[in-house]
Amino acid sequence: MSNNQPLVFLDADVILDLSLEREPFFAPAREIFRGIERKKWRGCTSPLVVANVHYLYSSALGEKTSIAHLRRLNSLLSITAINQTMVDRVFSQVYIRDFEDLLQLYSAVEFGADVLVTRNASDFPRDQGIPILSPNEFLVQFGSTLPAG
Repeated sequence: MSNNQPLVFLDADVILDLSLEREPFFAPAREIFRGIERKKWRGCTSPLVVANVHYLYSSALGEKTSIAHLRRLNSLLSITAINQTMVDRVFSQVYIRDFEDLLQLYSAVEFGADVLVTRNASDFPRDQGIPILSPNEFLVQFGSTLPAG
């Protein structure tokens, strides 16, 4: 995907931090989503993240609220694909620390994401051609959406 706005793949933890207002992670997640809303960055995530978030939202917020949150999320983020090739790539790894995170990574790379933002960067291999950053690292590297002060 070519565009002059960075394409940011968001892992489930960042989405949950925003919607569930989890402290101390809420503010950086909110700032990332503000940047996406203001078109400073483009956002994406995988269908697996959507399904996982729905499961957790339903438990925490109820089914109706979960669907409402996910509709809003769907209007802000592009949804990547997960396919056989990506599953095969996971199985080709010598060491699989977190199967799901590897699927997310390969989905992000295939979709053309410029960066993957997560709070559990240690579960992602660093040699796949895409930076893996925490929300705070992302905001430092790609610029805050809010005026200083």
